Amino acid sequence: MSKQENSEISQQVIDEFMKLIVSVNNMIKNFRSIRKPLVESSNSMPLASEQLDKVTKETEKATHQMLDIIEGITDREMESASLADDLLAQQPEWSEEAKSTVTKIKQNAEECQNDSFLLMDALQFQDITSQQINHANTILGEIEDKLQSLMLIMGETFEIREKEYRPHDPNATTKDGEKRQHLVDELLKAQQEGLDG
Repeated sequence: MSKQENSEISQQVIDEFMKLIVSVNNMIKNFRSIRKPLVESSNSMPLASEQLDKVTKETEKATHQMLDIIEGITDREMESASLADDLLAQQPEWSEEAKSTVTKIKQNAEECQNDSFLLMDALQFQDITSQQINHANTILGEIEDKLQSLMLIMGETFEIREKEYRPHDPNATTKDGEKRQHLVDELLKAQQEGLDG
């Protein structure tokens, strides 16, 4: 290899090395510029998680209040239907119009009771929502961990927050709820029969 070729190769190596230094410096500059947003994002994660927890708690509280009210309505309607049956059995001499009126009262009570059960079933959305929010909280926790890992690499110090495990089903849905509820009821019935037998 001639001196000139050697000199050209040396110059190419120096040029490439200088480009590499410029690239590394730019990377460090870019890394420093994203440091602040990383710190801010990491600090925002616990707040976002707390907000999601508040939504879950408030929804759960309101749902339980509604379920309690609906249960009271259901109980009263069941009692009304039973009282209507008692009246019909005790008053055979009533006119057809009176019997028809009491029968209609009983039918209305039963329909209200059925509607109450539908409302209770519809309110199961709250459990599904809680499952999905807990899943979102889990994802936020994973993102927070990754951001903190990046911050450690950058030499940032921070307090590591202990994360609470939130049981969840990321695939929770109200779709086919009646079918699933029927299966659960059958399993519970079979279990009870096994205990009784």
